[in-house]
Amino acid sequence: MARNNKKLAVLLVEISLVGFFSIGMYSYMQKELTPVEVYIYKNKIVKNSEIEMSDLRTKMIPAKAKDSGFLTEKDIEDIKKGGMVASTDVEPGQYAYSNQVKPGSKIDPFDTVDLTSYRKISIPVTYETSVAGEIQRGDKVDLVFTGAVTNQSGVEGSYAKTFMQDILVYSVTTGEGFEYVSHSHLKKSESVVPADESGDGAIPAEDLTAPALVTIAVPLNQAEEILARLEKGTVKILGRFDESEFTNSPGFVYGVSSPDNLFVGEKNVEVK
Repeated sequence: MARNNKKLAVLLVEISLVGFFSIGMYSYMQKELTPVEVYIYKNKIVKNSEIEMSDLRTKMIPAKAKDSGFLTEKDIEDIKKGGMVASTDVEPGQYAYSNQVKPGSKIDPFDTVDLTSYRKISIPVTYETSVAGEIQRGDKVDLVFTGAVTNQSGVEGSYAKTFMQDILVYSVTTGEGFEYVSHSHLKKSESVVPADESGDGAIPAEDLTAPALVTIAVPLNQAEEILARLEKGTVKILGRFDESEFTNSPGFVYGVSSPDNLFVGEKNVEVK
């Protein structure tokens, strides 16, 4: 009798385990297969064109098929507020991902600039002369010339003069010729940053290198002036704020006005 009770108890335990396992599997499969809502494009959108909710429609897919790359609730809220644009060309029926939308303020300015009379010219830089490396394509900068000045007694001094303002940065490269990745916003302990605007891949922060060349886009006559100044002195970059306006400055001189007197102050030593 005791043996039969023991067998019955074992059988009941086995049945319970199978039941629990079956319920667990059923719940898991239900969760994995439960339809969830994602967004797809209803219309064709050209790169840097604004995205509106009317350009999107929803589609149900199994939960297990939805990964973290799809549009988030925050993305949808930003699109509803307006000002979000496509970071790449998209086609009708294509799934909508977060890396395909960006704020309109990040539109590449060169997509709307007539470059017919423009030329590219590169200026050597370091961390110290490139706003601590906080520079990238699309930024606007001012150019400052630093050179030598000699007084009537033949004593040499130096001067600095901002000679161009509001200049567009075309590209920034490292000493090895690769695209420079701005990382002034990172802490040393952070390990990765997005490798490109699509977000695919990552670069260890410790592997990021300094900028070596800033290439700017300017009209031909300005390119000629920059080349001439590079031959006789140094051209350096000043970073601008979004609110920065044109400012007329005579320049600054650090030189000698007489054998016994040191002159330091604003002075226009360039005559055109």
